[in-house]
Amino acid sequence: MNLFFLKNFVKLIKLVKKHQTLFFALAWILVWSVLYSAISLYRYSTWQVFYYDAGYFARIIEKFARLQIPVVRHISFGEIYFFNDHFSPSLAILAPLFWLWSDLRLVLIEQAVAIASCTLIIFLIAKKEKLNWYAAGAVSFSLAVFTGALSPLISDWHPEPTAGLFLLLFYYFFKYSFQKKWFWLSSGLVFVGFKESNAVILFLMLIILLLKKKKKRKIVLSLMGGCIVYFLVVTRILMDNYHYLPTYPSNFLELKQTLSHAQKWQTLKNSLISFGGLPVIAPIWLGLALAELSTRFLPIDSIFSNFSLGMHYSFYFSLFLSLSTIYALKKLKKNKLRLGASIWLALVSLFSARKITISPINLAVSPVMWQQLADHKPNLNLMVKDLQNKKGSIMAQNNVLPRFFAHQQEIFLLEESYKKYQPDYVIFDLSPDQNPNNFYGPSGGVNQNFMENVQQKIATDSAYVKVEKYEKPFYVYQKK
Repeated sequence: MNLFFLKNFVKLIKLVKKHQTLFFALAWILVWSVLYSAISLYRYSTWQVFYYDAGYFARIIEKFARLQIPVVRHISFGEIYFFNDHFSPSLAILAPLFWLWSDLRLVLIEQAVAIASCTLIIFLIAKKEKLNWYAAGAVSFSLAVFTGALSPLISDWHPEPTAGLFLLLFYYFFKYSFQKKWFWLSSGLVFVGFKESNAVILFLMLIILLLKKKKKRKIVLSLMGGCIVYFLVVTRILMDNYHYLPTYPSNFLELKQTLSHAQKWQTLKNSLISFGGLPVIAPIWLGLALAELSTRFLPIDSIFSNFSLGMHYSFYFSLFLSLSTIYALKKLKKNKLRLGASIWLALVSLFSARKITISPINLAVSPVMWQQLADHKPNLNLMVKDLQNKKGSIMAQNNVLPRFFAHQQEIFLLEESYKKYQPDYVIFDLSPDQNPNNFYGPSGGVNQNFMENVQQKIATDSAYVKVEKYEKPFYVYQKK
């Protein structure tokens, strides 16, 4: 028996050696996917995944899964076709997830796998650029722990990580497998299809390819023209009214004012530190990263009010910093110098993730998080599962409503003027010490007192009756 296992073990070792790249890829994605998924599922179990934005996107994808044109209720614009908020037809490629299981956790895990896959593609690009495995691994590791890349894990679900994967695939296939046009063309189309503004991001990357790939300039110029046409057609014709165009400075004083924001410079400094300062050695690629960053940092009036690395907006910036680091290491010709820079990169990125930018990866190495992956509000969970089987429209708080993303009837964020929607069920979670985002809604209330006042108001409304089956701090009111 021992001889049998020994022979098979030897065969396994030989198989791994023969296909070491494949096994490395699978192991790399598996490890990071598990860590990233655990962070997202921890947020889910503690009821800190919100309708805006995770439930909102999940509802769009779920309607695609049922072959319906997604009509959703936007917090500002009311009931709209989904493409009148952001033009995101590529969300349809995620619809098969909900053919398997209509559960919000599936898209959270998908996002985690997408981020892990991006770190692997960065490794493969580095290898294609003739970097040694330790240099390629150091760049990939830096991205894997960088706050800007992992922030989507703690800010719900957003298209950026999935779209970013297709952006990297476009670059990989365009540069290294140019003859396989289907791969890079489809990757580019899927990428811009996740959000209309992604055409701007692809345009910026094409500028680099225009400078670096002289033999392909006609193709690159054609693609750049396509990006411009796509953005104009989508925002000026297909969308009723595009709400996301920023206002840029029109004079030096306005430019000086918008650049005087201390948090912007702190974010840039921390980002460069996180990649060991190496992007500075590759100024062209650093310019690409800064150009992407400028879409949020230059406007004097924009939807972007958070200039830290703590939101999903920094994901593409993170990818460009990784690419700039690859080409910085490539410039270091001597093996000893490159080895020293790679060790420096790995150590500094880890230190920055732990002490400077406080990366979400810190959660994954905390035993407390792993101990708390079980549902923190089992009674609320049972109540939600019960109500998921009820017919009728539902109104609930920002942290509860995502659990109803697949509900056949209308769903609404809880607000003070609930009467104008006439929901069949109104749900409250008034447990203490909640995240203020739990109370986010059209009324603008972001505190527990506000929500308690709404609950008291509906408790005296003769049109509704309290469902006695559920006990405080969880309340359900049913329309008579």
